Amino acid sequence: MTLEELFRLYRRDYMELNLTPNTIRGYMVNIRHVLSVLPDRETGSLTYDDLDDLVRQLRERQLSNTSIIYVLATLRGALGFAVRHGWLSGNIVSDYIKPRKEIFHTTVWSLDEIGRFLSATKDSSFWPAFLLAGMFGLRRGEVCGLKSGDIRPDRLLIRRSVTVINGRRVVTDTKSHRERDILIPQSVRSALKLYDSERPPCPEGYLLRSSDGRALNPNSLGRALHRFAREFELPLIRFHDLRHSYATAMMEQDVHPKIIQQVLGHSSVKVTLDRYSHANIRMQKACLQVLEGVKF
Repeated sequence: MTLEELFRLYRRDYMELNLTPNTIRGYMVNIRHVLSVLPDRETGSLTYDDLDDLVRQLRERQLSNTSIIYVLATLRGALGFAVRHGWLSGNIVSDYIKPRKEIFHTTVWSLDEIGRFLSATKDSSFWPAFLLAGMFGLRRGEVCGLKSGDIRPDRLLIRRSVTVINGRRVVTDTKSHRERDILIPQSVRSALKLYDSERPPCPEGYLLRSSDGRALNPNSLGRALHRFAREFELPLIRFHDLRHSYATAMMEQDVHPKIIQQVLGHSSVKVTLDRYSHANIRMQKACLQVLEGVKF
């Protein structure tokens, strides 16, 4: 069986059944990278030299180590799929020494900057997206998947995500495949209800929509954020960095990581702690208080 044949089966029998369309799209980018270097390779004849050659060529294409690690992870997943089906006796990628992952330094806004931005953009169709990402850490797809009926007296119901695949809106589960509720203050509920009442109804019931009632395209959120950030002379960030800004602020204010994990919808608290380790230095204050009684 060639790698191309394996990837075709892997997509049909694993990816299509277990992954969101957006995740599948990322996997397919990784698969194309592998096949561009090892187009006709038999799965059972892969060698460490082949993997070295794959890494070298991807580096020559200016891919980062992090991107190369994702490519190798996709290949490992496909080979593991073959092992489980008895088509291979082992997975050569499992013990391959991967490139070192770069430390990702993201730019975040302070709570003051988020507040200034929300005040300045309150009349925009995009305002609820900015609000919910910056103050509650919602993902782009979750914001676009929010419906008017998901606004309850004291909480938001996060039940779905929306992405755009080949120009078509696709509704999926949330990234973690888990529904969650997020508590909101009355001021936020009132502001969202006012926004909802001032626009024509959306046929599908989505909250985030333009002045003519059409649901907004998730891909437009980042462009709108950049446009407003330049206008108001704020640091340029990605839309997803509003989520990072929220999480960083919560960690710096000593909110328990388990609570932050639940609000963000991470699969485990380990994901939260690993991703925001740069922000939890203040949590070491408890260690210092223990040491204060030590005499030396």
